[in-house]
Amino acid sequence: MFQTVLTNLIPMGIMMAIGLIARKTRLINDEISGGMSKILVNITLPAMLIMGMQREFSAQLLGSGLMVLGLTATQILLFCGFGFLVARLLKFPKEKRGAFGSAVAFGNVGFMGIPIIVAILGYEALFYAAIAQIPFNLLLFSLGTGIMSKSEVKTKFRPNTAFIAAFVGLGIFLTGWQIPDPISITLQHLGNMTTPLSMLIMGAMIAKQPPKKLVGDKTVLVLAMIKLIAVPTITWLALRHFISDPLALGTLIVLGAMPTAVMVVICAKENAPAVEYASKAVFVTTVLSLLTLPLVSLIL
Repeated sequence: MFQTVLTNLIPMGIMMAIGLIARKTRLINDEISGGMSKILVNITLPAMLIMGMQREFSAQLLGSGLMVLGLTATQILLFCGFGFLVARLLKFPKEKRGAFGSAVAFGNVGFMGIPIIVAILGYEALFYAAIAQIPFNLLLFSLGTGIMSKSEVKTKFRPNTAFIAAFVGLGIFLTGWQIPDPISITLQHLGNMTTPLSMLIMGAMIAKQPPKKLVGDKTVLVLAMIKLIAVPTITWLALRHFISDPLALGTLIVLGAMPTAVMVVICAKENAPAVEYASKAVFVTTVLSLLTLPLVSLIL
């Protein structure tokens, strides 16, 4: 498995490097990067999710999917609380504690998680990755936004396209409806664009950040070790004797090993200290994940 992961991660790293170079040479700017992100989030990723759930219905697969849904929610809640506790022990100011907890709990399941799951575990695991989108989005826009907010105003949940696509795919799976060939072929082609597009975007994002952020704040390195090593390892130790489906277990482990989600920065909103810290967490965990993911693969 280690060799397989390394073989699949190297091309992803190269694509990310191409995105970085394109940004540095101004082939990609803020406007282009923003447009690419919108295409990824609203077109290619939803297409991949829908096609990933185009499976023949079975009660066993549905049961495994619901188990992944529940365990994803449990994983997020537990590690969010754990991150918040660590932030208190590190004597973080109150306005940054929520950012630390959210950065530990919410990984980049869309831009990186789904492409990497497909690369490492195969297309069959995409069903579980799509199911995991549901609790991830629900909790990110409720719990994540809430603990980083400086006010007591409750934030309304606005379902994004990936969330909607996961429900559409689930509906197709439950009804057993087969998408007509012309549409399924179109969705397949669009979905295949997700991995290269996401890696180019991540590379362009990294290029915008000054390298000193890697070593400028030691607490971010602590966060990175928790997010990239502790979360997947604890997930494996807790679930390896209880989940018989290796794809379901592998999906939970890989999603737990993902770097901090870019959406955490967006959800921090008006809390400037939280936005700044979350931005550092995204940058550092994304860079270091290229080194830690092959190590995590040793337990798959």
